[in-house]
Formats: sequence, C-alpha cells, structure tokens
Amino acid sequence: MPSALYAIKQFVSIFLPEFNGASFESTKLRWYTDSLDNSFLIDYVPTYAENSIFVCKRLTSWQRYIPAPFQVATFEQPLL
Repeated sequence: MPSALYAIKQFVSIFLPEFNGASFESTKLRWYTDSLDNSFLIDYVPTYAENSIFVCKRLTSWQRYIPAPFQVATFEQPLL
C-alpha cells in the first residue's frame, strides 16, 4: 500500500471512525492552501451518503459545493 494511502486510512480511522475500512475510488491531492486557520471542511452529500465523503481545504474550493446560505453562516458563525 503506498504511504500516502496508508496515511489517509490512518487519519480516517482516528478522526472519522464511521468511515474506517471504506474503500477509495479516487483521491485528489492539492499541494497548496490559502486557509488562514488550516481547517478542513468534511461533509457528505445526503443523496450519495452511502458512498461518498468530501474533504476540502481551500476556501475557494469548498465554496463551490456549499449552498449560499451555509457559506454566509460559516463567515458569521461556526456551523458546528
């Protein structure tokens, strides 16, 4: 198993135990970030909840996938 895939599986087993053991169909890696606080957005799409999870790093990346009312809420107050 390549070391990057092993690292991803370790992260998932620790921080997202409900996805531990799930297989990966594809992965993408970005080597840069413009997040001020180095935070991640981890979410799922209810329609595809059984087989998908989305983890985004860059502010401009996750804004494309979240409905506008939630974008505003994230700047005004934490969602969690």
